[in-house]
Amino acid sequence: MKKIIVFLVLLFAQLMVVPANAQKTVYRGAVLAVSFSPDGKNLAAGYATDEVKLWDVKKRNAIMTFKHGDWVYSVSFSPDGKTLASAGKEIKLWNITTGTGILKIADAHKLGVKSIVFSSDGELIASGGYGDIKIWNVTTGQLIRTFKGFRSWVYSVALSPDNKLSLFNMLTYCYIWTFRVSF
Repeated sequence: MKKIIVFLVLLFAQLMVVPANAQKTVYRGAVLAVSFSPDGKNLAAGYATDEVKLWDVKKRNAIMTFKHGDWVYSVSFSPDGKTLASAGKEIKLWNITTGTGILKIADAHKLGVKSIVFSSDGELIASGGYGDIKIWNVTTGQLIRTFKGFRSWVYSVALSPDNKLSLFNMLTYCYIWTFRVSF
């Protein structure tokens, strides 16, 4: 019989990894963001304690901790699973093999970053903040494009596999834009 793993994320409560047999691993803290690695072996969780924890799904334990520096509102794995992005006041990229920081984009958005996602080729990241969405080069941290004009927080951003379509949402709206990301 296959074990079913359920991840419950309770804002300002705890992260619980609960298998079918009801054993659990608990980390208390305000969990603000979660993301599975592409291979499903790891789970990244961003906390209001300024940390990102990398969890081994099978063993149900934290295997690495990254110090982001402030609340972490969004986490995202690169398509190859080797890099983890975390977002709060700034954007940080982490090498999950060595645990070292790769890139830091300070002041990515005026009031902070609520969402982040890698492009399907892993060369770009899209981030959402208050009033705008920005596209960044992963290698250099260079800002490639800014989409402005929103009157609220952009809480989540998604890119289509061909990187031509962006889906994002604000409190009461969900938008779909078609644009050219690669230049």
